[in-house]
Amino acid sequence: MEVVVHHGFVIVIRRASLEIYGIPPLPDSDTIIFPVAQHNWQRLDTVTVAPQALRRGNRPSALGILIRFASGLPWVSFPFATFTAHIDVFLQPVNLLHYFILCPNQAFDACRPVDQTNVPYEVAPKIRRTIGSPIRLFTPYHMVMGNRGTAIWIDTHTEDYFGRSGRGQRLAAILIATSEAEDHLDEVSEEDYIVPTMDVSVFGVCEEDNWTRVAVHEEEGRVAIGSIDGTVTILEYA
Repeated sequence: MEVVVHHGFVIVIRRASLEIYGIPPLPDSDTIIFPVAQHNWQRLDTVTVAPQALRRGNRPSALGILIRFASGLPWVSFPFATFTAHIDVFLQPVNLLHYFILCPNQAFDACRPVDQTNVPYEVAPKIRRTIGSPIRLFTPYHMVMGNRGTAIWIDTHTEDYFGRSGRGQRLAAILIATSEAEDHLDEVSEEDYIVPTMDVSVFGVCEEDNWTRVAVHEEEGRVAIGSIDGTVTILEYA
């Protein structure tokens, strides 16, 4: 679902796992590599990854990972064999976004090859934020992470603008500070993970379900929104 390529290793995020691979010094077309570390999590619906600008010494940058997990439809009743044969059809997005950070391994030696004894990152990502982001079934949605801690997403949380409408989308964002991400994660309580609704910035709303993609350029302060008719809208923020 996502890949981060470094000069000495590759991080691969699959539907239910995060894997770190070391790149051999002289790989060829016949080279087969296996993960040196792996973290399993519940099945993902959507994920986006961005190396964060903060960097300390020779360690690689922390990775910001924004995830929407998947969940089965509990009200759908099918024979078990049918369900397992078509599991991807029944998985639906959860109405929450989870921001994780994958911290660099402080014991990593960049001068040594990446292997099971020299892994560039801590294997398990750590939760930083949980954000409410409702999605109606079959409505387009998308999300993106910037490399300075900005998370932007399209969802259908439009009750404050259009009432309980069956259509409509919201473009929302939040700046997740990363300057102390690597040193103070263990000091944060579970209550601090939850983002109150008022802490989320709303950049715009759409009365129809036209938006399909979003992108951000933090240095330029610009957000791009792609629509189903092919148009792209550029927004600027201070």
